[in-house]
Amino acid sequence: MSQDSKSPDAPPPPRLKVLDFGTGMAPAIVTRYLLETGAEILRIEPRNGDPFYRKYPAYQVWQRGKEVRHRQDVSDADLAACAANADVCVVGGEDFPGLERLGDAEQLSRQHPRLVVLSITAYPEALSLPNRAGAEILVQARSGLCYEHYTARPLRMSFEPCNYGAALQGLTGLLGALFDRERGGRGQVVRTSLFEGALTYGCSLWSEASKSTPMFEFAIPKDPHPLIFKCKDGRFVHLIMGSAGSKAKLYGVLGINDPTLDATAECRVSRPCART
Repeated sequence: MSQDSKSPDAPPPPRLKVLDFGTGMAPAIVTRYLLETGAEILRIEPRNGDPFYRKYPAYQVWQRGKEVRHRQDVSDADLAACAANADVCVVGGEDFPGLERLGDAEQLSRQHPRLVVLSITAYPEALSLPNRAGAEILVQARSGLCYEHYTARPLRMSFEPCNYGAALQGLTGLLGALFDRERGGRGQVVRTSLFEGALTYGCSLWSEASKSTPMFEFAIPKDPHPLIFKCKDGRFVHLIMGSAGSKAKLYGVLGINDPTLDATAECRVSRPCART
């Protein structure tokens, strides 16, 4: 047997212990990932409950499998003992009117040097907006994402880019901090924000900018008109598309001759649009 082989009688590695103070979508996704990779999670919810159970239909599922306790049922001494026994602590997330915010990242890190603390705030410290509320729609507005489609009015993106981006950045930093602790023995505070999560939405385009293609150069025009068509049975069909040349191709399929449609400009893919 090689030295790298493990004995079948060897005890399993200890489970990662996570203390979860987070509220909202981003902390829920991060801790859900940790749970499904084998972590043991104790979730402490605010005294008046977590309002995001009502906001997100999947919130109950994201919290499933955790030990959930409410702040009023946990003494300060028990809470300190839980933090001392934890490997990871997640604080912050989305704000809500009247919501109690639990856990202080800096204080937890000072009191428990081996603890890796993930802090998810509304905005990064560099923006000097530490106390500004951070809900998904507010951060979409401040980052400019809500003006992606129209010039004269905002449009809320439905897939929560700020939360998804913050979850991705937070989880990446958290895992990196755990590897770093294996080398040095000390934890640290990992910081991300919903605002940085919003900026993550455009990161996938940066690599394409250095090797421009016709698809990358294609820009969907602002202020688009919705494609709503009336059918023979009197019903309406609403088509939503976002690829280069898709509108001209659709008109060709439907046999629509629209003299205002610039098929050449719209169809910058592999071949001209043709009626089928």
